Amino acid sequence: MKNKKLIKHEMIHLEQHKREGLILFGLKYIYYHLKLGYWKNPYEIEARKAMGIHNKKEHLEFRKLLTK
Repeated sequence: MKNKKLIKHEMIHLEQHKREGLILFGLKYIYYHLKLGYWKNPYEIEARKAMGIHNKKEHLEFRKLLTK
């Protein structure tokens, strides 16, 4: 189950690449990451929603599963 969620997350990033182009996506991703941080980065918000993760607690629980 955790792999399916992670694959959904990464598939959203691939869709973002296609939608905006790799260079623009990369530049905007870095900008948002530096300005807003990971949690508020709009690209990460979109990808987490695809995983069914809507808050920091759910996100931390998922990350713990990945390390097991």
